[in-house]
Amino acid sequence: MSWNYRIIKKRLADIKEDYYFLSEVFYERDGTPMAYADEIEISGYNKDEIITVLEMMLKDAKKHPVINEKEFFKNDNPK
Repeated sequence: MSWNYRIIKKRLADIKEDYYFLSEVFYERDGTPMAYADEIEISGYNKDEIITVLEMMLKDAKKHPVINEKEFFKNDNPK
C-alpha cells in the first residue's frame, strides 16, 4: 500500500461551502484512493524530524492535485 499527503476538498452541506484539509491518503495497488487519516499528528524524536515531516507534507501538497472527498466513497467504500 502506498500513501502521500493530499489536500482534500469536502463539501459542508449545512452551510453549502467547501472546506479543505491536508491528510494522509492511502491507495490501492492500482493507485485508486481508498482511505484517508481522520487526524494528523506531526511527531518525531526531535525538532529536525518534525521539520522534515512538515517539508514532506508541503512538497506533497504542492505536487498532487486536490482530491474530492467523494472519491473515497465510490463503490460504497468507507473512507
